[in-house]
Amino acid sequence: MAAGIQPIVCPQCGAKDVSVFDSWGKCPYCGVSFVIPHVPASSGEEKKSGLIEDLFLNKQTSLESFKTVNRIASEVTRDDFVRAVYVKLARERAPLAVFDQDVKRIAVKEKQILTNMISTDLSFSASIGYDREEAYIDTQTSVENRVHYNNQGERSGYSVSTREVPVTKFRTVINWQVFQGNRPGKSVVILDNLTGEYEDTDYVLNRVFNVKPESVSAVPPEEAAALAITEKARQAAVSKHKENLQSIIEEALPGDHHRDLDFQASVTDSTSALHLVEAWEGRVELNGKTYTEKAFAFGGAECYGDPVESENTPALIAERKQKAVSEEVRETVKMPAIVSILVSALAILLGIIFANVCTEGEGVPVPLGVIQCVVFAVGLFFGIRCVRLNSAQLKQAPVRLLEETRNSYLDYLKNLWSVLNQKFFSLGFPPVIDELKDLENNAETEIAAAVQGKKIAKGRLVTTCIVLMVIAAVLAVCSLVYLVDPSTVNVE
Repeated sequence: MAAGIQPIVCPQCGAKDVSVFDSWGKCPYCGVSFVIPHVPASSGEEKKSGLIEDLFLNKQTSLESFKTVNRIASEVTRDDFVRAVYVKLARERAPLAVFDQDVKRIAVKEKQILTNMISTDLSFSASIGYDREEAYIDTQTSVENRVHYNNQGERSGYSVSTREVPVTKFRTVINWQVFQGNRPGKSVVILDNLTGEYEDTDYVLNRVFNVKPESVSAVPPEEAAALAITEKARQAAVSKHKENLQSIIEEALPGDHHRDLDFQASVTDSTSALHLVEAWEGRVELNGKTYTEKAFAFGGAECYGDPVESENTPALIAERKQKAVSEEVRETVKMPAIVSILVSALAILLGIIFANVCTEGEGVPVPLGVIQCVVFAVGLFFGIRCVRLNSAQLKQAPVRLLEETRNSYLDYLKNLWSVLNQKFFSLGFPPVIDELKDLENNAETEIAAAVQGKKIAKGRLVTTCIVLMVIAAVLAVCSLVYLVDPSTVNVE
C-alpha cells in the first residue's frame, strides 16, 4: 500500500492529517512515528481476550492475524551500503586508520520484519514504600578541657574528661503498603521473525516512511498463507511486551519505592504486520575487534550496528588535555616547590635543634637561631613564588584546556573530511557534503560541554610546600621570640 493521508490522530500532538503506511503512521508536524492500532470492522464486533503468555499460540484467544503481508524491493545497492558504513564510522568519530581498510564479508540477507501492537487490560499488585523521617535518641562523646589554678591564681595544670551525652538524630524509614490496581496498557514490538532479534523502532519506521511506493507490493495470498510467526519471534515478542508493560505500571505506581511487583496482562487486541525485506551486512576490523554493520536495503542507505571505540569525541579529548595541562602546571612549579620543600625542611630541622638546645638550659644559641630564620626566609621566598606561580597557572588552565580541546577536535574533523573524501574518491562515491554537517555545527557546543566542570588539581608538591612552610613559620616565630626575650624559655 502506498503512503497516503488518512484521518488518524497523532498520539503526541493530536494532528489528524498524518501520513499512513500500512499499519504505521507518521506525523508531518512533530515527526513522531507510531503504529496504528487495529480498529474493529464494526462497533458491534466482540472483543476477545487472552493472556499475554498465549500470544500467537491460538488465534481465537490471541486475536492474531496479519493485517498486511508486504514485500519491499531492494533500493540500496552494494556501493550505497559501503558508503553508508563509512558515513556511520565518521559520525562515531572513529580513528582515521579505519578508513584505510575495506568493508569485509559483505552479504545480503533476507529478513521478515514483524510488527506487533497489543492493547491489554493490566491487573497488578505491589508493595509500595513511602519515605518518612523518624527521630531517635543516640549518644555521642563530649570532651571537656579544664584548666586548674593554685591558691595564688597561677595555672597549675589541666585535665581532659569525656562523657556520653544523649542527642536527637533523624533517619529515613520506609513504610510499606500493599497496593493493587487495574489499568489499560499498550505495547509495540518490532523484531525479526526469523531470528527473534529486536529491531530499533525508530530506524525501522524511518526506513518505512522513506521507501518508494513502487517498491512495495502485496505478497500473493497463497504465499502469505504459508508464512507463520516463529517460536523464537513469539517468545521474544512476549518477553518484550512484558518488559514494556512492566515499565508502564512502574511509572504509574505511587509512593517513593516499590517491590514485589506482580501483574497479569489480558490481551484485548493484537495487530500484526509482516514485511519481507532484504538487508545488507558487513564487517569492519579495528584494533583487533570486529564490528558488524547493517542496513536495510530500502528507504535510504543508513547503517546501524555496533558502535566503534573512539578516542576522538570532545569528552575524551578533554580528559586527555586535562591530564596534559595538569602535568604542565606541575612541571612549571616543580623546581621552586622542590627548593621550598628542601629549604623549609632544613629550617624545621634547625628549629628543632634550636628548641632542644634552649630547653636543655645551655642558653640561647643566637647564631643557630639566626641561621634558622634566614633559612626559613629563603624557603618562604621560594614557597611564595611557587604558590603565586601555581595560582597563575591554575587561573589560565581552563582557558588553555578549552583552546587545546577545541584545536585538537577541529583538527580531527578537518582530517576526517579529508580522509573520508579521499576514500570516496578512490571508490568512485559522491563526496561528503551535508551528511556530516551537524558534527561541525555542534562542535562548539560539544566542546564547551566536555570541558565544563573539569578542574586542574593543585598538585601534591604545592600542598607539601605549603604545609612545610607553615610548620617552618611556627618554629621560626618561636625562635624569634626566644631570641628577643630569652626568659621565655622554660629551663627547669
